[in-house]
Amino acid sequence: MPRRHAARRRRIAVAAILLGLCGAGALWTLVVEPQWIVVTRTTIPITDLPEEFEGITIALVADTHHGPWTGKGFVRRVARRTSREKPDIVALAGDFIHYSARYAEPGIEPLGGIEAPLGTYAVLGNHDHWEGAEAVRAALRRHGIAILENAHAIVERGGAKLCIAGIQEIWEGAPDVSEALAGVDPDVPRVLIVHNPDFVDTLGDTPRVDLVLAGHTHGGQVVLPFVGPLILPARKEYAAGLVNLPHGLLYVTRGASEITPPVRLGCRPEIAILTLVRAKGSP
Repeated sequence: MPRRHAARRRRIAVAAILLGLCGAGALWTLVVEPQWIVVTRTTIPITDLPEEFEGITIALVADTHHGPWTGKGFVRRVARRTSREKPDIVALAGDFIHYSARYAEPGIEPLGGIEAPLGTYAVLGNHDHWEGAEAVRAALRRHGIAILENAHAIVERGGAKLCIAGIQEIWEGAPDVSEALAGVDPDVPRVLIVHNPDFVDTLGDTPRVDLVLAGHTHGGQVVLPFVGPLILPARKEYAAGLVNLPHGLLYVTRGASEITPPVRLGCRPEIAILTLVRAKGSP
């Protein structure tokens, strides 16, 4: 009889431990890691980068997804953390809202407060189109954020020039990199903001694009050891981080927020700080 009681207590203890571990895991993936923002820092070599732009920093932020799962307070935290990095340029790679156009104004207002002396530039993502592209565009304009849809801006420092361009969303728009870069001098380095990194498969070697900045993937949201991202809405090679392309570089951020299910595991939300330097061998 005592043995049966001891065995029963052991089974209860094991069950309690397993339930506790499951609860801790759920708490981590639903509450802890989605809020645990990390700032990553990557040095990007650019061919023929003018000396005046040596060391310039670009903050890449994407997929803030203000909506039922992500409150304005979190977006404000992202904006404040980005501002603390004192970037020269801010690139916003789309998907500002989730589920409804009513989230556009409150979700974009904090991003307009990020200080960047050479400007903040944005493209729209697929969710922005699905939920309310015009509301997103209106909010971006209202808060002083330049929208680059098949268009570019030239930033200058000490007489030197750098091109920041953007294209329309590849699932819902009509992306045209030639239109986006029309009129840009071939000697001017180009940074291209897109939402979906799969766009780079259409680039080829002309026109010149030195660096592509993208989001969309969320890094997979759940990344398991020896397995990698479980669900990825893009090529696996473009899940996250720096990727070498035949004629340039691609950086994909893991993004700031999540879509359903709103979980993260092994894939913390990211603000990417990219420092441009002159590539070795540049004349």
